[in-house]
Amino acid sequence: MARKKLIRFKKALEFNNVYALEKLSDFKFANKYQKKVLEIGCGHGLFSYEYAKNNLDTFVMGVDVKLDRIFKGASLGLDSKLDNLYFFRCPVNFLLNHIIDLKFDEIWITFPDPHAKLSGIKKRLVFDYFLNIYKSLLKDTGNVYLKTDSVLMYNYALFQINKFNLEYVDFTNLSEYPIAFDFKTVFEMKYLKIGKKIKRLKFNLKRFNLK
Repeated sequence: MARKKLIRFKKALEFNNVYALEKLSDFKFANKYQKKVLEIGCGHGLFSYEYAKNNLDTFVMGVDVKLDRIFKGASLGLDSKLDNLYFFRCPVNFLLNHIIDLKFDEIWITFPDPHAKLSGIKKRLVFDYFLNIYKSLLKDTGNVYLKTDSVLMYNYALFQINKFNLEYVDFTNLSEYPIAFDFKTVFEMKYLKIGKKIKRLKFNLKRFNLK
């Protein structure tokens, strides 16, 4: 298994739709697209792949720290000849060092680790520190979207929304919601098979002010 991961890791670095800290480039070319979407913690990249495939006029970038996982979505993108889909191996806390002069319309956080222990709160991808990063990466009119099966993560996101008095829409119990919520990740497919309910939130950061 470790050998297979290493092979995928090395191959992914050779793909022209994958960037990494080992293989840096600027992303200014993305500005030719009117709409730009960023997926945080993209894992295998299936959500980003589906989004890009269904929106050829939109630049889509999936970000994750595990290059062997990114390999899957990047391979699908190359096979489908999607020139609007890219992946970036980078920790979220380093994104602002590398994504410059590029603003996104949407940031998607798909099935993040809820970090259930109290000591893990600062690692949750909707903690204050991360929200500050997202605000810097978003257009003024941009929104953050969250999909999760975790009641803990969902409730914590609502806590953060109320804490900062953010505008939001909770699509969890609504029959109509943005179609991109239907683009599924590997984890989501597993959760649906065992009957877990998916929670869906959209919020913006116009009122967010980290003091």
